[in-house]
Formats: sequence, C-alpha cells, structure tokens
Amino acid sequence: MKKAIVITLGVIIGVTGVLAICAHLADAAKLALYVPEDEDGEDDEDIY
Repeated sequence: MKKAIVITLGVIIGVTGVLAICAHLADAAKLALYVPEDEDGEDDEDIY
C-alpha cells in the first residue's frame, strides 16, 4: 500500500512538472513572437 502511494505521488509531481514546463515554453514562445506596433503609425520605409 505504501508503494502505491509513493508511485501516485511521483506521477502527480511528474505530471505537474511537465505541465509547468509546457506553460513556460508557451509563454516564452508568445513573447518571442510578439511584435510591437509602431507608436506613430508610420511605416519604417520612407518613400522619396
């Protein structure tokens, strides 16, 4: 019985860790893909 409790706790901790890592990676990817808009609304390329 004690072995089953230890295994259950290990599985819960492992799944929680994997979910935390996935959430961190998703947040980092969202930040990496974020492109701020121009504040003045003008294009970067000037046409002369």
